[in-house]
Parts: sequence; C-alpha cells; structure tokens
Amino acid sequence: MKKTGLLLKIFLIISVTMCYTSCTVVEDCKCYPPDLTTLFFKVDVRDWWWNGNLERYEFKFNVPDITNNIYEKGLVHAGIFIWESGPSGNYEVLKSLPYVQSYYDARYDITYTETISYEISPGSILFCIQLSDLYSGGEFLQTYDFKVSILY
Repeated sequence: MKKTGLLLKIFLIISVTMCYTSCTVVEDCKCYPPDLTTLFFKVDVRDWWWNGNLERYEFKFNVPDITNNIYEKGLVHAGIFIWESGPSGNYEVLKSLPYVQSYYDARYDITYTETISYEISPGSILFCIQLSDLYSGGEFLQTYDFKVSILY
C-alpha cells in the first residue's frame, strides 16, 4: 500500500512538472490537428544516375508540397516498398528509409550492402542508393516505389 501511494505521488509530480514546463512561449502551445499529405514516387531502373562526387546513385523529384515552412517546422518521412518471400509466397512490405540490406551475388561471389536513403530540401526530395563498396556499375539497380508522408 505504501508503494502505491509513493508511485501515485511520483506520477502526480511528474505530470504537474510536464504541464508547466512543456511550453516555453505561449504561441508554442497552440494545438491544431496536423495536416497529412501522402505522395507516391516510382524510380525506374533506367532513371538512376551516378553521382561520382558522392559515389552513389540518385534521382531527384520536384515536390512543391515541401515548402520552406515544412522543411523548417514539419516532418517528412519516406519509405520504400520491398517484395519479400515467406512460407506463403511473395508479399509487399513498406520499409522506412534509410533501408539497409545485405545481399549475396553468386554471379560475382560477393556480398554487398545496399543503403537506400533520401534527402529533402525545400521543393524537392532526392532518393539515393549507395553500395558498401561504392561500386558504380548499374547491374544491381532496380525499379523502386517510394511513399512520402508530409506532416505539418
């Protein structure tokens, strides 16, 4: 019984402290339901281009929905649709970016790691693929579908 009372007191102290310290300026405390925009992009295997300076493949989309305000105060999250295999067959899953996966390629008897990521700037999103050995040969590239969620 003493433990319950002590836990209740600690909970109340933490709750009151959070209420009075969660905002530094009154304007920061305005609560509005967030707006959500969801966009879908496809990058064809032939559309990736090699950026020799950064040693990675890239493709850039113009996205007017990513405004300066969203860039500075909003949230942009991207995911990639990946096909996986299981006991009941193949199925599609959405993985958050960056997506890091290792593969074995029997043709070349090598194991490599592929990292798929993204960068945003006001007005655009850049999808990137980089292999662990910074290889620039395009035979490992695929067509990928991406989902981008913008929360503001």
